[in-house]
Amino acid sequence: MSVKVLCVSRRDLFKRRGGDTIQIEQTMKYLKKIYGINYQIVDLPNEKDFMNYDIVHIFGIVRIDEAFKYVKICKKFNKKIVLSPVYWNFDEYNKKGRYGLIKYLYKFLDENTIENMKGIIRNIKDGKININDSLNIYQRRQYVLNNSDIILPNSYIEMEKMIEEFRLSKDINYKVVPNAIDRSFIETKISDTKIKDIRLKLFGRNIPYIINVARFDPRKNHINLIKAVKQIDVPLVLVGNKIDTQKYYFHLIEKLIRDTPNIKIVSYKSQEELMQYYQAASLHVLPSWAETPGLVNLEAAASGCKLVVSDRGSEKEYFGNLATYCNPEDVDSIANAILTELRTPREQKVLIDLIRENYQWENAAAKTYEAYKCVLNSTKL
Repeated sequence: MSVKVLCVSRRDLFKRRGGDTIQIEQTMKYLKKIYGINYQIVDLPNEKDFMNYDIVHIFGIVRIDEAFKYVKICKKFNKKIVLSPVYWNFDEYNKKGRYGLIKYLYKFLDENTIENMKGIIRNIKDGKININDSLNIYQRRQYVLNNSDIILPNSYIEMEKMIEEFRLSKDINYKVVPNAIDRSFIETKISDTKIKDIRLKLFGRNIPYIINVARFDPRKNHINLIKAVKQIDVPLVLVGNKIDTQKYYFHLIEKLIRDTPNIKIVSYKSQEELMQYYQAASLHVLPSWAETPGLVNLEAAASGCKLVVSDRGSEKEYFGNLATYCNPEDVDSIANAILTELRTPREQKVLIDLIRENYQWENAAAKTYEAYKCVLNSTKL
């Protein structure tokens, strides 16, 4: 099938890289490699950029302004629309998990008002996206979902939540495309000597540690994780990079771990380096307010780590009874989940085989390719 695909998403897709950036890059890489799909990823497209493509693949509706504008353009030029929503309702996070000034804004203002304020600030910065429309945030998301030719959620849970929240037809056209990882996380193994060296460098002792891999963003819930770890006194390594918009949050983390020698912060510059941190750890903990299900959870499990994950997102659909779940709001729940998982005997090969068989980019590409064929033939899955 000879097809050209334009991929569009949030405007800072490459300036502020996240799991969605990896999802787009890797999905399209394997679509080209296996199926010969021609594609272009454009972070700030103009209308003329839409003209020469058969399909416009939109990623992300949490920040809706970009997706809303792109759907409008697609309708104008009669382009086929594939939507990967990467969506979770953040109401609970907005009320309970925020820090700094915005925490107080969410106490007194609704999401629509705050998101419009953010949109104005972003427009001032780059002037590229300008929404003049009477629809509120909820209505814009609803419009994007209803006007897509097919929706590609990362889980059935995500789709069910969107059908309920946005009152979508239950027979809306969709196909679940699970998130995935690079097979190198399964295939690359480091030596026992290297593992020992990493642990000695971190803690001065050859001891296993628990690890958290996440950008330093309040949604990842580092604060409650640190409080939980301080209760049970186990070594923790926080692996991630600071982001400019969350300096206050990072300051709170640094303040909380001061004079706590068994909690370390490290940054990483390469996938190889990240793999080494995973393999030297015994357990990966990500008590986020929402994940679908978090690429780092898949990477860590593929690297041999046991898992403690949040009970809020779609993690249970991915990991079933092969992980321990916690309430991100409850510090005691996080602490107890860590202790439970550390004490639970696991055959890690079972989880690794699950990921090998279901959650590699070849799988995601195959399901996405089926969706492309569906919209081009104007059929339903």
